[in-house]
Amino acid sequence: MISKPLYTLQLKTKQNFEDNLTHLKNLILDCESDSIILAPEVCLTNFCYQRMDEAAEFAKVATESLLRLCSDRVIVITMIEKYRNGFYNNLKVFYKGELLHKQSKHKLFPLGNEHLHFQSGDIAEIAPFEIDGIVCGAINCFELRFIELWQLLKGCDLIFVP
Repeated sequence: MISKPLYTLQLKTKQNFEDNLTHLKNLILDCESDSIILAPEVCLTNFCYQRMDEAAEFAKVATESLLRLCSDRVIVITMIEKYRNGFYNNLKVFYKGELLHKQSKHKLFPLGNEHLHFQSGDIAEIAPFEIDGIVCGAINCFELRFIELWQLLKGCDLIFVP
C-alpha cells in the first residue's frame, strides 16, 4: 500500500494576491516532503469578480511559483485563468516540477453568480489521473452535488474537493 501525508489547508484570503501567495508558500513549506497538499478554492484571489483580468495575470505568476515548490510535494489548487475569450476556475495539480493535471470547473454555482463570470469547463476534463500509483480524481466545490461527476471518477483511490 502506498502511503503519503495528506494536508488540507485553510487560509484567509486577503485583497493582496502576492501576500496570499507568500502565505500559501509558507504553509506548503511547513508540510512534509513527499506529501499531498490541497488548498482551498481560489485561495490566492478569492472570487474577485471586479478584478478578473488581474487575477488571471496573477495565475501565471502563481503557476511559476508553484512549479518551483512542487519538486517533492503534490500541490492541488484552483485559480482564475483566462483563455478562449473567457475566464475559467481551473483546478491544477502540480508535482515533480510539472503540471500533472488540469481541469476547468464544469458545474458553476448559480447562487454565487459564477455562471455570470466564468465559462463552464469541458466535462471530459474530469478524469482520473495518477500520483505515484495512487489513482486520483478531483471535483471542484459545488460539483460535489452531481452524481454524474462522481461516476466519472469511479474507482479512484483519492478524490480532491477544494
